[in-house]
Amino acid sequence: MRKKAMPPHRGNMLYKNLFSDRYRDGSLGLLSDGLFAVTENAENLIGEAEILSSTGKYARADFVLATADEEMAKSFILLDMCRLDFEKHETPLKRLCRAFYDHVDKYAYGEIFRFDCCRDLKQAQDIFHGSMVKWWPSSGLESGEPDMPHHTYFSREANLYVDYIEYDGKWYAPRPEQNKIDVSLYELDLKNSKEVFDRILFARDNGFFRPEILDVVNDVFKGNYIKENTSNEDLFRLFYKIAERLKRDHSVPIDVLSKSIICEWPLYHFLQTGRNSK
Repeated sequence: MRKKAMPPHRGNMLYKNLFSDRYRDGSLGLLSDGLFAVTENAENLIGEAEILSSTGKYARADFVLATADEEMAKSFILLDMCRLDFEKHETPLKRLCRAFYDHVDKYAYGEIFRFDCCRDLKQAQDIFHGSMVKWWPSSGLESGEPDMPHHTYFSREANLYVDYIEYDGKWYAPRPEQNKIDVSLYELDLKNSKEVFDRILFARDNGFFRPEILDVVNDVFKGNYIKENTSNEDLFRLFYKIAERLKRDHSVPIDVLSKSIICEWPLYHFLQTGRNSK
């Protein structure tokens, strides 16, 4: 019996294209191109979500905005790749490449940077893992609450597709026009998304996505694998090393670097820990 033909895993193919049989400079060049590309696409998607919401199509706008959030999350995923050693860190790099295509993983990345409330890497890990839980079971019939799927179900599938809801015993069809409460929630989501995008745009417009800048990031970080027990002092010491190098070699002011997404929590290790790791 012939084996059924299966398409290649997209994450594995991305790893092969970005890192296999490629010199470090070539990988950094591709990561730079990717950062510019996802930023441009996120900008376009936010604009399209605003057009849809201006005509009252909030369900569709919410879906497009969720897609924009995922594109922005890819920026942080690509930057996490830049913090790893391309020769020694094959496993976390492959996991990041899979996360590039995974809705739940991208949502977890987005949650960290949407609310910007972590005091250290341990708290970032807890929030990250909580954001990856795909199913929240009800405590029982007495609670009066149904089982709850992951947030991405409500922002993506529920805004586009008809579905049968077992808890209600009814068919559910998304309505393009939502009620006033839903509209206010959408507007808050849009505000939060645009604030994250402004930070990404700041990094792009100040040249932090250029290969020569990513080269410095990689050179400083690749010998330091960041985990939940990495102290803020050790992490900030690495950021300061980058700042010194960029000021000396590229005339980048330290205060400009500190406002960019280069100085954000590295999250790559958390994709491999917790009950949702793959």
